[in-house]
Amino acid sequence: MMKIDKQLQKECILLIKQIASKVGYKKIQNTIYKTENGNIVFVDFVVVDSEYLIYRINIKKESYDNIFWRIMRMEENINESYSLRITGAFAAPAALIADGKVELSENVDMIAKNFFKKVDGEITTFLEKNDVTQYIFSNNVKIDVNILRCLSYIESGSLLEAKKLAETQIISGDRGRFKNEGKGFFELVLLYHSR
Repeated sequence: MMKIDKQLQKECILLIKQIASKVGYKKIQNTIYKTENGNIVFVDFVVVDSEYLIYRINIKKESYDNIFWRIMRMEENINESYSLRITGAFAAPAALIADGKVELSENVDMIAKNFFKKVDGEITTFLEKNDVTQYIFSNNVKIDVNILRCLSYIESGSLLEAKKLAETQIISGDRGRFKNEGKGFFELVLLYHSR
């Protein structure tokens, strides 16, 4: 196991962001992201114990945030900076599509290139083989799956299905982890009217 110092860690993260920028990714904090075919794909990464670079790749449909903010009665967010969709605490959740870790070494150049190649490869493969909506309704999504399903139903014009799902969640004791005006996400779905 090799530990690398803080300076090398910073260089490595900077290099990853530079490589990503060259091929159309944008960067914010320790995240790189891009939009492709109406989807937002973003990768969060962090150095752990000075020896690993841990990453999580997430995806959501670009349309989900606007629906989410309308449901949550936070429509003013629609006109905020795009980065709010990626780093905002109050943004539509995303589905995790891959995670992993890369061992660090002093050859940060190689690490950054290999890391980006791996992550970009996983994203490309996912997008070639999957449709985000189908993925949300498969059994692969573990976190916020019912919130994502509600957003997906509403996006496809099935508000009734979204409300049925929201009702089932409330009956099971889940009001929805996002709250506004004293109401949880699922309670707000029940009050939502599409336009």
